[in-house]
Amino acid sequence: MVKLGLLLDEGQNTKINFGGVTTWNLNFLEMFHKHPIYEVIIIYCYDDNNLDYNNKNVRYIHKNNLKKSNFTLKDIDVVINCLWSTNKILKIINKPIITVIHSLLYKEYLTNAQTSSDTSPMQENTFSLSDHLVFVSNCEQEYFLEKYPNLKVPTSVIYNTYIPKYTHRLYNHLDTVGYIGRFVPRKRPELAILGLDKIDRLDIECLLMGKHENIYWEKLKKKYKNLTFVKESFNEEVKNNFFNKVGIGSFTSIYEPFGYSLCEFIDRGIPVIVADIDGPKEIIQGFRKYVYPYKVFFDYEKDKESYAKTLKHVLSLSKDERKENSEKAREILNSFKPEIILKDWENLLKKYIT
Repeated sequence: MVKLGLLLDEGQNTKINFGGVTTWNLNFLEMFHKHPIYEVIIIYCYDDNNLDYNNKNVRYIHKNNLKKSNFTLKDIDVVINCLWSTNKILKIINKPIITVIHSLLYKEYLTNAQTSSDTSPMQENTFSLSDHLVFVSNCEQEYFLEKYPNLKVPTSVIYNTYIPKYTHRLYNHLDTVGYIGRFVPRKRPELAILGLDKIDRLDIECLLMGKHENIYWEKLKKKYKNLTFVKESFNEEVKNNFFNKVGIGSFTSIYEPFGYSLCEFIDRGIPVIVADIDGPKEIIQGFRKYVYPYKVFFDYEKDKESYAKTLKHVLSLSKDERKENSEKAREILNSFKPEIILKDWENLLKKYIT
């Protein structure tokens, strides 16, 4: 049995889904569950904040002082690294390290409207300490190669897995526009309500799920009576209740490595407006006429105009056309099934198994 050490520091014991990286961790574990050759062992990198050691299937190492607790690498064959900020640990690993880059931090900085263009030396150090880098989309690999042409680390693209969960959804031709995800500048979640305003359709309800505890969102709520904020939740029942109220999905961003939320809309048979960039553009390739891509502009006013134009088009479509398109769009997810992505991982791992 070949042992893979999954090095992570999000979602302790992988039971709570905090976002994209933890989702990837969970899906990676599921993908290799009961594999005849590979066994995945979780190596959790912790600090001093209320760590629970009760999970016997998890090994632990302290992020800073490298204090060991039920931790060893001697039987690990390959390390799958999901860290970018704990390079002390990477330096002590004398095993092949395959690092998964879920997002390039320099792109995050630029698109989150931060004043600093810091490219994060810690992430760059992670690159150089790795034997191989895996990117979650071709665009991410291209961004990396353009930014770091002299960093000679082998790279591959292996998409995230997405496991379809919904075989049938009764589409009710709702016009309600919904967004789910992070509330950061690059995501532009507010385009959903601003788009409705721009096309004079404030009679349509708008639902935004996520963390929204600041004055900007409070002002929007006071201004738009058709806007409802839904508290962020990873509870399946709460999420399903949110999606059942949404008739048009809003997947907006000016930088997006992959797009789990996009897959969730598609899986549920919800017509979705898609930012035509990066990972989402790759996800919908070949199915563009069954979803509703809009051209993305860094210029905020142009971006609102572009989004609103597409929103107006979707609202003009009949119930039957929306339903038919959303049913055909679900075929997008076939490319991301675990059995497909697993083959890519198996081919890569063979290169590092001695």
